[in-house]
Amino acid sequence: MKQPVKLVLALGLVGVLSGLLPAFAQQTTQKCPLPAGVAANPLATPSVTAADNDLMGFALAAKRYLASIRPGPELVHSACLLRQDGPWKSGSNYVVTMSTDGRVFFHSANAALSGKPLKPAIWGAIAAATGAADLRTTGNFGKPNGGPLPAQIGGGYAVGFKRTVGGATFILVAGLDLQESHVASETVDPGDPKVRADQVVD
Repeated sequence: MKQPVKLVLALGLVGVLSGLLPAFAQQTTQKCPLPAGVAANPLATPSVTAADNDLMGFALAAKRYLASIRPGPELVHSACLLRQDGPWKSGSNYVVTMSTDGRVFFHSANAALSGKPLKPAIWGAIAAATGAADLRTTGNFGKPNGGPLPAQIGGGYAVGFKRTVGGATFILVAGLDLQESHVASETVDPGDPKVRADQVVD
């Protein structure tokens, strides 16, 4: 094949692919329409996406976005965006948020894991990467830009953040394919109710 033909084919392929990106973004926007009365958040489109080969950049872009979200309709909208395949989710790279005591808060790939506690070794690695121990004494994460997670637990990147509105504190993890095997089994004590179900009368 002659060089000019190869060049034309290559340029055509680039044109087709670049045309797909806006269409893909538009498709995600259509699946997650902005709620009435909620202003568009420029951070909702990450500067580094889940498909890019830059876990730190992706995690920090997610931190900036999640920290800026207001509770209520915008928070619900963000959960929809994070669950869609696209800039926020690509293969095993997606966002998981957790409480500062090691419990999964929001899992964008598997909602069934939300609310479950992590195994001590997993939580220990995440806490160390973010400097979460400093929260008790200083009120801030010891490592504001977080850090990488060890390959032994599956890799990834973790960073802590506080919401601008309300000040709630969370940790987010990107690039760790968090599975059932990462969470601890939990027994819930139902307590000793004063009235049992079989004693209830209408």
